[in-house]
Amino acid sequence: GGVRHRATADIELSGGVFAQRIGRENEIGVYGEGLLKLTPPFDVGMDLRIGDDLTAIGLFGRYNF
Repeated sequence: GGVRHRATADIELSGGVFAQRIGRENEIGVYGEGLLKLTPPFDVGMDLRIGDDLTAIGLFGRYNF
């Protein structure tokens, strides 16, 4: 679960907690995400997940249709 906030017309932030199962291990932690609107159909973003045994940083793109 988490929250999402539109900081400006072009920037969106979100964060919260997550629970996921990886193999036979359960992982609980926090996440944060930032999204930047480049053009009306294209967005780019970055996310960070921090848990007990997991630290993940990701970059992504999104196409809105």
